[in-house]
Amino acid sequence: MLRVLLFPIIQFPLFRSPSENPNATRKKKKEKKGHGTHEQEGSSQEQDHQQQTQQIKKRIFKKRDITCGFPVPLDPEPLQGVWVRRKGQQGEDTFGNKSDNFAHRKTEEINKPVQAASSTENTQAVIKAGPSGVLDKKSFTEKQKNYWLSLIPSRRNLSKGGTQGRSIKVFTNMVQIIFDSNFKVKATHYDVKFSPNKSKMLKRIAFEKLRIEKFPKNWPAFDGHANVYSAGDLPFRHSITQIVQITNEEVYEDCAITITMEKVNEIDLSWLPKVCVGFKAKDKDQSAIQVLDTILRSAPYSRAISIGRSFFQYPQSQAFDLDNGMELWVGMFQSAVLGWKPFFNVDISHKSFPKAVSVMEAIKEQCTEPKKPPPQELTAEMVSKSMVRINKFLEGMKIVFQIPNKPSSKRNFSVNGLGLPAKDAKFMLDNGQESTVANYFHRLKGYKIQRADLPCLWVGSKQKNVLVPIELCTIAAGKMVTRKLSEEQTVKMMKEAGKSAPERMGGIKTVLNSMDFNNNLTMKEFGVSLTSQLEQIDARVLEPPSLKYKDIKSLKVQKGVWRAGKFLEAQSIQDDCWTILNLSSECKEEEIRKFTSVLQNFGKESGMIIGKPRTPFGNMQIQSAQDIRVLIHYLEQQKKNRLKLVIVVIPKSPADVYAKVKQTAELHIGILTQCLRDLTISKIVQNTDRATTVNILLKINSKLDGINHTFVAGIKPKCLEGAIIFGADVTHPSPDSTNSPSIAAVSGGQSEY
Repeated sequence: MLRVLLFPIIQFPLFRSPSENPNATRKKKKEKKGHGTHEQEGSSQEQDHQQQTQQIKKRIFKKRDITCGFPVPLDPEPLQGVWVRRKGQQGEDTFGNKSDNFAHRKTEEINKPVQAASSTENTQAVIKAGPSGVLDKKSFTEKQKNYWLSLIPSRRNLSKGGTQGRSIKVFTNMVQIIFDSNFKVKATHYDVKFSPNKSKMLKRIAFEKLRIEKFPKNWPAFDGHANVYSAGDLPFRHSITQIVQITNEEVYEDCAITITMEKVNEIDLSWLPKVCVGFKAKDKDQSAIQVLDTILRSAPYSRAISIGRSFFQYPQSQAFDLDNGMELWVGMFQSAVLGWKPFFNVDISHKSFPKAVSVMEAIKEQCTEPKKPPPQELTAEMVSKSMVRINKFLEGMKIVFQIPNKPSSKRNFSVNGLGLPAKDAKFMLDNGQESTVANYFHRLKGYKIQRADLPCLWVGSKQKNVLVPIELCTIAAGKMVTRKLSEEQTVKMMKEAGKSAPERMGGIKTVLNSMDFNNNLTMKEFGVSLTSQLEQIDARVLEPPSLKYKDIKSLKVQKGVWRAGKFLEAQSIQDDCWTILNLSSECKEEEIRKFTSVLQNFGKESGMIIGKPRTPFGNMQIQSAQDIRVLIHYLEQQKKNRLKLVIVVIPKSPADVYAKVKQTAELHIGILTQCLRDLTISKIVQNTDRATTVNILLKINSKLDGINHTFVAGIKPKCLEGAIIFGADVTHPSPDSTNSPSIAAVSGGQSEY
């Protein structure tokens, strides 16, 4: 559960010279009237004072601690004393020099003298920062920790909600965890080891075999790795070692696994039912939460495929087709959450899986052009033309190999790619003779390969050359592959996953019931169950703010959107001050000209006059370093021509074109760009898409220092007047992008609006 803490920002006054009388500034202002000499002297003194103030501020407050929101003194010694935090006469915090006769209070009280602290009881030394200028919070005393925690605003009454807006009832994706009368208040923790180490699936099979043999009347919770939690001690002493025989479904052979269990701890669960409003975080034991989470995962483990914190069952009906060999499965995300009560957080999960079809059918689909039916028969020529695409799809795929009518030949393999055709691929037999794959299967396996002209599958270890005929292979069901979906697949997945609130609630109830939690024997043994209804809570619908445009004084939300009017301050673009650079071979000149017309028309509606673009439009593709040099030369020419804006049409691939354009144009050359996908251009031209076009104009106007809209007067709280507002974003790479970093960005803005 994500816990967000809001820290107060302490506002500091400008510092005065320690020797200056607080009322001196007022006297100087009076002396300025009618006295030229005094005015010059006062002006000179004022300048000296301002310079001194700036020097003091630079020396003391060199860095700011963003976490706590207050300046940190890094070099207090040269100022003849130690800067301290004092309690003023009315209890407010003040800052000053230990040797001064007064300290600096709040801004509005800057001219009032404050007596120095008379005792050390009401004085707290400001904590010095480390060498990097960041507070060393590990060195805080308990008193200092409590002090800073006391600055965090807290709700006055945790049981009472707000008062603004319209009161409603809403359902949440939470169900309450029930601790029955037979709830076990202590769990015994066992460490479990497997030798040899096996996959998570085989560990579960082996542990279940051990349970049946050694403690069949107990149903402990196993996390699939190395931890077992039981409701009390299991019927053996401190430890146990047992060899179990299981069938390895990866190679369909029997194997022996040695399991060692050893008791390591007893975990107190008695506090879990006591969790309520105001329950202190320090009283929450993370080990107990882990035990509870493992218990609750026991039910779906026996019915579904586990991927991360989600579970996916085999589709009971036809799964949603994502094309290109993939389909969409619907699963369940779950997690134990300790909020105002112990809750079970449940939600719908969506995940793409390879279709469980024959490899021949999968290759047919890879050889098919978009929006066309697959071919009736697969030919070697088709495979050769689509070799790169097929290898990309098959790499890492789990397949099941089996010769017809020979169950003992069944094997699971991981695919490396395509090899030579069965009639051409050769290898050495154990007797030293050379044989083709086709002859080997015909003579030694009793199976004649039907399509010896098609490539074999290269499977297993990459250090070995194991080849199997594709006609004997099927893609394994429910085996996840870590790869990024294509753009078309992503769009289809998002459309299917985007459900209305009632539909999503119905889906949550369906997956929750399908797991049959309350009949799980592990949960029964621990005395834990779930309510059947989603938790309902009080909520309030806040009135959305009204926006102000140039032609609309107050625009309210209609069906969830603000329909934009004329921009408050529109920045027009004169003739020959903008152009379009086309980097996509899919976007034609005619489409770009139509887009220009649409942009100008909707710009006029928004109060933004867009003149004629500079022509001819640029046209190039970015594939190599040489192309980057051509791009740099083109953009430099546009800057010399004093263009305000270049609209760049970005292709689907390569994926890094956008980054290269932005780095080149805005970081190195210094010319504004607005990048648009070629598909976006086509969409706007075909449908005269007003919403998309206006959104583009909003971005362009902002980049040109225009103001699109503002809040109606009186809506913004007083505390936000004159404040700078920060926004943050973190973009994470896809799971298969192991070498790509997560990118964090922070932006801020301050405006009179």
